[in-house]
Amino acid sequence: MAAKPGWLTPLHHWRPWRLAVVYSFFYGAFVALTLWLPAYLGAQYGLGLRDAALLALPFPLAVGLGQVAGGAWGDVRDFRALRWWVTAFVLVCLFLLSYPPFTMQIEGVERVLTLRYAAPLWGFLALLVAMGLVMGLGQGSLMRMIHRDHGSQLALVGGLALTLGGLFGALLPVMFALGNLWVGIRTAGFMFLYASLVVCMLVMVWDHASGAGRLRALMGLSPRVSWGCIPLEVGGGYMEVTGQ
Repeated sequence: MAAKPGWLTPLHHWRPWRLAVVYSFFYGAFVALTLWLPAYLGAQYGLGLRDAALLALPFPLAVGLGQVAGGAWGDVRDFRALRWWVTAFVLVCLFLLSYPPFTMQIEGVERVLTLRYAAPLWGFLALLVAMGLVMGLGQGSLMRMIHRDHGSQLALVGGLALTLGGLFGALLPVMFALGNLWVGIRTAGFMFLYASLVVCMLVMVWDHASGAGRLRALMGLSPRVSWGCIPLEVGGGYMEVTGQ
């Protein structure tokens, strides 16, 4: 059966790729962390494999609950209404999780002050579960928005998002191992995730700024100008304006 002509047309626009790039972070980070956490907990806190696996279990459960809540949220609002809150919260969590245990000495007036920091196991797990819940919220609302805005091309756009997420998830364990080897710090994996999320946020900022520019340009277009399909973000919502 021959493919329908123009079935790849949605990929000619930036919008599906933007959604796929942001979704790939949440999905890929979820998959990679789920696989990596038992080994990390065992090495960082001296736990056996069984105990480490049990303590890592709340993270994927939190992501699953967040996906359900995010899908329900997406029925009322879309991801744009909470994208900055989601990414900012996850960014703060990754920043805190990136801190390795350290000792700092400060020369005081009369003596040397020694400060030691090591995240307690309960604090690490609490932060991880909170981050997983918010990651799932963003992941579920994003997929719901893909379904709503690209329902007729859901297999294509959703498949693109899952493919990029799978590739990112496959790359992360390699980067985690290389980070431990090159940096010599076990939390290097969280540092790499932090840098990746910063890139995603820059993509979101660029897309937001370019969307505002397209809207200003559209206001000055002549009705005779052929401008095709222009995705616009207006008041937190989305619409596609089509003309000839």
